[in-house]
Amino acid sequence: MRPQASTDGARAAKADALAAFKAGDYATASALFTRAISLGGEEPHALHANVAACQEKLGKHEAALEAANAAINANGSYVKGHYRRALALSALERWDDAVVTCRLALHKAEAGPAADQLSALLAKCEENSPTSKAMDAPSWMKGEQKTAWEQTKREQDAAFESGSRAQDAINARAAAAKASAAAQPPPPPPAATGVTVKEPKKNSADMLDERTLARMDANSAPREAISAAAVAAAERARDEIQAKAKALSSTQDQPHTQHVEEDECHMEAL
Repeated sequence: MRPQASTDGARAAKADALAAFKAGDYATASALFTRAISLGGEEPHALHANVAACQEKLGKHEAALEAANAAINANGSYVKGHYRRALALSALERWDDAVVTCRLALHKAEAGPAADQLSALLAKCEENSPTSKAMDAPSWMKGEQKTAWEQTKREQDAAFESGSRAQDAINARAAAAKASAAAQPPPPPPAATGVTVKEPKKNSADMLDERTLARMDANSAPREAISAAAVAAAERARDEIQAKAKALSSTQDQPHTQHVEEDECHMEAL
């Protein structure tokens, strides 16, 4: 059972909403009907339909459609909920959807003013719907065959309307989420002081390359020292060989020079 305070509050909100609607204050009426729903008011499907009527008067047809869908979800046999949905769909120029909704509502409605309103709205929607005539039963169908066709068509229309309402609900949630995200301020930048920036971890490939280079440097250092010593030894050996060769060359040249001088003296004597 609902608490008595909530029930009384819902009734009071509904009464104030009806008064505001009659006075032409549709925004206040919509807010009060919504409050009555939140307080657990009786016949929530009727309250949702009243919200749809307020939104229609305000020219907010998407909101009216959402409220009408809520009324149908609360009570699928509530004719006025389907009527409010058809009105919103026609205002949005979704003519095919409006035709389907009107036909379903007419099937549920009893003879009377509500059925007359639905019939008038259906005629208007069919005039603007490019595919409405294709929905009618062929003229050659009679009797049970026509009845069976109409029953099948109503089931198809019900499934179509259910899917359409589900899509409307998805679109409404997506729009609300987008609006909520746009209203949120951007996150503040991180503080410039007191923030420790960690260096990125090195992967195994980088570590392997560093170890390989270090090992190559360690191995190449002795080799370079050995190569330098070998070059120095080779140069010393070369210098020694050149010095010995020069000394030997000087020794061999001295007797030859003496013989030449003696020959020259002999030639002068002749």
